Amino acid sequence: GCGDAIWHPGRRLLWGGYGVRTEREAYDELAAVLDAPVVTLELSSDYFYHLDVCFAPLTETTALVVREAFTDAGRAKIDALFEEVVEVPREEATGGLACNCHCVDGEHVLLASGNPETERRLEAAGFTPVPVSTSEFQKAGGSVCCLKLNLG
Repeated sequence: GCGDAIWHPGRRLLWGGYGVRTEREAYDELAAVLDAPVVTLELSSDYFYHLDVCFAPLTETTALVVREAFTDAGRAKIDALFEEVVEVPREEATGGLACNCHCVDGEHVLLASGNPETERRLEAAGFTPVPVSTSEFQKAGGSVCCLKLNLG
């Protein structure tokens, strides 16, 4: 699924989270099968059990990230491949699944309601946050990103 493997918008590049529910070696095979490079990110906390709860590439140049979810090496990779990193407060990432969002058109970001600081930071970065209620789905550990179907 896409919980730990996320395509980079506008590039043939896959981000791969590992350490909690996925092993790093899985991405060697995935890179070969997809014929695409994979940038791996070690998840440093059980609170961030999948990549999509702490990392959301919004556009080719901007990502929404919980920096503390990653090792120093992971943060360096993110900083090297994105011009702008919008940081999400830990409380909104763990309690409100703020990073489990979806940027529809490079401007509008659908995210779980109840994340006011993340919404403010998105607006400051030039995005239009669109909060939606995902409270029932959050009980199962997911939010907007888990509810979308990417048709490519």
